[in-house]
Amino acid sequence: MIYSGMLILVFVVLHLNTFKYGDLAGGTLYDLVVRIFSNGLYVLGYVVAMLILGFHLWHAFHSAFQSLGLSARPRLKAISMALGLIIAGGFSIVPVFIFFSLYMGHRLAFYIAHVLALNKAHVLALKKADVL
Repeated sequence: MIYSGMLILVFVVLHLNTFKYGDLAGGTLYDLVVRIFSNGLYVLGYVVAMLILGFHLWHAFHSAFQSLGLSARPRLKAISMALGLIIAGGFSIVPVFIFFSLYMGHRLAFYIAHVLALNKAHVLALKKADVL
């Protein structure tokens, strides 16, 4: 837990340096995000950091339940794992979506996003707007 916590701290410092205090170069924050996530190595590093965060949160939620005296319940172990996966997966969608939309086309990226997280109503709205 201590090692993953230190890695997450390093990630947070780098993340803030990149996105909060990063060089907008006359553009908007959106332009900065797209420019950063067009680099495959940065996307890979971001996703790896989110995996570490997911494992860290899994352990954190499990430990919190254990501190409350609820650790013997198998359902809470599954909830801990699900919360870690949902949070880490949710944060990983943005860089992966931007990277694939730049290099493989918007239709494939929207399909991947639909499979990963979007609901049918959102996809129908995108189709109606002729994005898909």
